[in-house]
Amino acid sequence: MRIRLYDVTRITRTGLVPHSAIDAEDGAITAVYDTLPAEEPGVRSVDAKGAYAAPGFIDIHLHGGGGAATTECTIAGVHLEGPFLSPAQSGAQSPDALSLPTSGLWDRLLDEWPGGVRIMGAAPELPGAMALGEALRARGVVASIAHSDADYETCRRALACGFTDITHIYSGCSMVHRKNGYRFGGVVEAGLLEDAFTVQVIADGKHLPPELLRLIVKCKGADRISLITDALFAAGSDLPDGSVLRQANGMETVLEDGVMKLPDRQAFAGSVATMDRLVRNMVHLAGVPLWDAVAMATATPARVIGLADRKGSLAPGFDADIVLMDKQLNVKAVMARGQFVE
Repeated sequence: MRIRLYDVTRITRTGLVPHSAIDAEDGAITAVYDTLPAEEPGVRSVDAKGAYAAPGFIDIHLHGGGGAATTECTIAGVHLEGPFLSPAQSGAQSPDALSLPTSGLWDRLLDEWPGGVRIMGAAPELPGAMALGEALRARGVVASIAHSDADYETCRRALACGFTDITHIYSGCSMVHRKNGYRFGGVVEAGLLEDAFTVQVIADGKHLPPELLRLIVKCKGADRISLITDALFAAGSDLPDGSVLRQANGMETVLEDGVMKLPDRQAFAGSVATMDRLVRNMVHLAGVPLWDAVAMATATPARVIGLADRKGSLAPGFDADIVLMDKQLNVKAVMARGQFVE
């Protein structure tokens, strides 16, 4: 049966369409209306009472307990964060698990999920990393600069060798530094200045202050920013401050002040955010228009991982993945492939 979301405020790429409607059937959006349509027989109408309607959120970087701690979501692919990372920027990654890129190892990892790996993060300054970027490009996998101590020029070379994305910019990334008195840019500066790079942003309100969120938006724009949770399996839970959680790699982390920290409190180990919180933060902390914040959580990540032909937009022919939010941007209902998720 066709389902009609009636009286929604539809969020488009360029603005809001109030008092509109969306039809879904057989898992896809079949029609959108800029004005409220008349009732039709055989159509189940759901009155949304003016709620915001956004495309389904797409988180291209999260961590789960032993893999993916998910319930009613769709797994669009795998993001491999490592093992080809810099020991100097390893963060919460286990140093014992790091490795230099070799074709034998990356082929084995990619072949574990044939066609399923969407993104692989690596540090381009490592020996063999440029060849890795070219191999990922040939396979249609996004090569993302991750946990890297590279300088600006190395990042530019990496861009030519297939790296097109920056994993959680400012976290696990080199920044401007000095050598013999001279200053050199790092991964952060390359991500902000090189238009060909898209960047992932942890907008949980903890990893980055409002001024850095605004700087990233000013440099990149919504169409080159993917909001990510970088969430551990405690995301959205009611665990109290001080909870100690052992991650899949055996490392202990501490939940404190609404963020996961390493035991020495010297660095973050991930977030406990959900995607709706990221959207709210971009609106309220960074001053971003709602439609731009939603694009960072939908259209941009869909394009990054090659799903822009069916996800990230409320348009006929796209998957009927829809999030309904109230005026405070709290999630009220979720539709996945045309069915409401309880």
